[in-house]
Amino acid sequence: MYRRDFIENISKATLAGALPTNELVFEGRETFPFKGQNTLWSEIGEYFPMDGYTNLRSLWTGISPNFVIEKYKSNIEKLFSNKPTDLRYKGQTDFDTQLKATREIVASYFGAESDEIAFVRNTTEGLMNVIFGLDFKRGDEIIISNQEYSLVKGSLEQLKAQKGIVVKQVKLPLEPTSAHDLVEPFKNALTEKTKAIFCCHVYLSGLVFPVKELKKSVGEDIFVIVDGALAIGTLDLNFTELGCDFYAGSFHKAMGLPRGMGFLFMKKIHIESTWPLFGHYNIFRRKPGYLLDTIKKFEHYGQFPDYHFVLIADLIEFHEKIGKAEIENRLKFLKNYWTNKVKDHDSVKFITPLSDAFSSSLVTFQIKGKTPKEVETKLEEERILVASTMIDALEAVEPSRYMANVVFLNVNIFNSTQQLDYLAERLLTLT
Repeated sequence: MYRRDFIENISKATLAGALPTNELVFEGRETFPFKGQNTLWSEIGEYFPMDGYTNLRSLWTGISPNFVIEKYKSNIEKLFSNKPTDLRYKGQTDFDTQLKATREIVASYFGAESDEIAFVRNTTEGLMNVIFGLDFKRGDEIIISNQEYSLVKGSLEQLKAQKGIVVKQVKLPLEPTSAHDLVEPFKNALTEKTKAIFCCHVYLSGLVFPVKELKKSVGEDIFVIVDGALAIGTLDLNFTELGCDFYAGSFHKAMGLPRGMGFLFMKKIHIESTWPLFGHYNIFRRKPGYLLDTIKKFEHYGQFPDYHFVLIADLIEFHEKIGKAEIENRLKFLKNYWTNKVKDHDSVKFITPLSDAFSSSLVTFQIKGKTPKEVETKLEEERILVASTMIDALEAVEPSRYMANVVFLNVNIFNSTQQLDYLAERLLTLT
């Protein structure tokens, strides 16, 4: 339904003023030029409400294209309509139908099957279903790195207190020269008691981790659980090719949908044996095993916001018209474009390894003599939006445990080389 109607819907939105008139810019193009060719890419920015700012922190909270914003408004109006023909009285039948199509589109986009995709509210909720749903026993070992997300670390400490598991932490190099450098710390920590490994696909430092190589290295007997929050919309992802057992992500970051929209990929062989984070009475009131073998059991967390999740299909169609590989290549091109302009300056220190093998959209860095918050504030005065954050694996610039120690900056498909020229110019004035 969505694939057939997408161009028609876009055209209607254009007539309503939601889109620029060049809505068919991608039509009929098998590939999308990126290296050094800024004309067509710059047109993509017209689909987004930039409001005069250069947004370089969309992995913090993204920006929705105008046509998605209009669709969201329309869905909200239908949801609150008092007409008996509208959704409040139809039992949300329309949304249910659209959600089924959306699940199929998401699965196809990420190289999975539709019964391997659950819609959750964010990456964290997806990961919590795995952490507290797998049948870990006392003494079982889970390996993480020193760069994992704090909520994952905290949840594993809680599981340690509850069940007596062992959490082992390995140190990842900040300047890897090969995938082996990143996989080997996990391999060296394996024992016969190891049950699972947690890793981020893209760490907060900007490091892109070799998930595929890790899974090949540890084999099928050890769960590989991936936090993909910062990878969705920046890497050309195929879960079947990655081989990981679980992968959770969010659509509100690089892909720019409203908050509260995430997913959990789970290999079918794990679904029945994994308990959902929120119990559902239907699992137990009917025959034994009812609902235990379906991915939808992870979606029972109260009222399900169907109207929210059906937006995903429209956005994926937009990304597919550009191409996943083309998006990843474009983001790496933009990353290299701006970093090459400042990397030789002594006052700029990059935390992210800048090689395309180990980084993509996100770069973290420091400027000598300036706190990350000062850099963020100064750039915002120039209408350039970045973020400052804390990476546990580094020593903080300030003595406080919670003080930001890096500048967090990522490029996206709506950014242009002209914007990055101005960024580089302003950064060098801070050194």
